[in-house]
Amino acid sequence: MSSDIEDPSDEAPADDEQDGIAGGTGGGHEGGTGDEPDWEYVLAQVSRDTDLTKKLVGILIVVVIVASVVLGILIRTTDNSTTTASGPTSTTSTTVPALPSVADQPCVAMVDPLPAGAPPMDIDVGPPPTDLVIKDIKEGTGAEATATSTVSVNYVGVACSTGKIFDSSYSGGTSTPATLGLTQVIPGFGQGVSGMKVGGQRLIGIPSEQAYGAQGRGTAIAPDESLWFVVELTAVS
Repeated sequence: MSSDIEDPSDEAPADDEQDGIAGGTGGGHEGGTGDEPDWEYVLAQVSRDTDLTKKLVGILIVVVIVASVVLGILIRTTDNSTTTASGPTSTTSTTVPALPSVADQPCVAMVDPLPAGAPPMDIDVGPPPTDLVIKDIKEGTGAEATATSTVSVNYVGVACSTGKIFDSSYSGGTSTPATLGLTQVIPGFGQGVSGMKVGGQRLIGIPSEQAYGAQGRGTAIAPDESLWFVVELTAVS
């Protein structure tokens, strides 16, 4: 029995109306009948997501490849710059043969002109020195250098066997004194300068074993080469 207070609108809708609310067999993302998913839609969505993923992966691969190429170019450019800068040194060290030993070869007179402004250099021609040779050309009057002093000196260095200058602080009539710690130079030079006074000039003959010995130095000082120096002491500290 129905009641007068019941609202007719509260009555259950017809089946076709319920189907309309539930979506029937037609649209809606849920599709199908009831709550069953629309598998065609789901598969299509997954397919679209997969295609997007593939595109993103493809783009990422292209970016990585381009970055690798650019990085490779930068590295090659850097390597080429470094090689160019260090080329002469490398070529010199690999293509210039080692100098032969000059052991027991006599000392010869200078063949290079003495630089302007340098003290006279009277090298002992003949057998190379076997002991340190010290000859004062001019006595100094200033502070005296000791074995551990740091000194400023002008100098000319000559190879015994060739008579050629291999180093000099004189150039074009002027000089640029070198500041040296006497404990940090070849033994013969340190011992030869020790005892000099500022203003003094000295000729020093250095046996090979107190110079660069059997290894020599570069292309100017052969293995077992004795050396001659004329030195002018300008300061002691």
